[in-house]
Amino acid sequence: HRHRRGGADGRLARAGGTWGIYFRDLETGETIERDARRLFHAASTMKLLVLMKVHRDLEDEKYRLDDEIPVHDTFPGAVGGQFRTDPEAPAVREAVGKSMRIRDLLECMIVASDNLATNVLIEKAGGPRAVTEHARLHGLERTTVARYIMDEKAFEAGLSSRAEPREMGLLLEKLW
Repeated sequence: HRHRRGGADGRLARAGGTWGIYFRDLETGETIERDARRLFHAASTMKLLVLMKVHRDLEDEKYRLDDEIPVHDTFPGAVGGQFRTDPEAPAVREAVGKSMRIRDLLECMIVASDNLATNVLIEKAGGPRAVTEHARLHGLERTTVARYIMDEKAFEAGLSSRAEPREMGLLLEKLW
């Protein structure tokens, strides 16, 4: 394809940053890729992997959607020690020191992108390694959940969850 100053490439350049794009039209099969096999800091995209692992555990009857689990805000750091995660969603903020239903934590993680809900669910799902191992079963070879979210010491040490746009796109296609 041709690069035009006013086209998508121009818009991406003006937006700044580094972009990885994987787009596939599920009706026509048309695919557009731009650095789609490059690894990026996963940020909140990793929450999709947590969602999938929790649902696998639900299907395996390890727990139920209406089970209540404790909400605490301290988690083990990947490079030692512990760290705190602040809640963003009001429901999660109110539940610290109490408990919440798994279904409500899932909703807060996905809809409000709440990091504390995410960490509580990562812990319930067996930790970052268990989430990554589950992702491998679905063909994600390079995308990883390396640590709990907001573990700043681990991030500063270079330990970060990573996502490959193409893998994430293919995963969404499988889910569809």
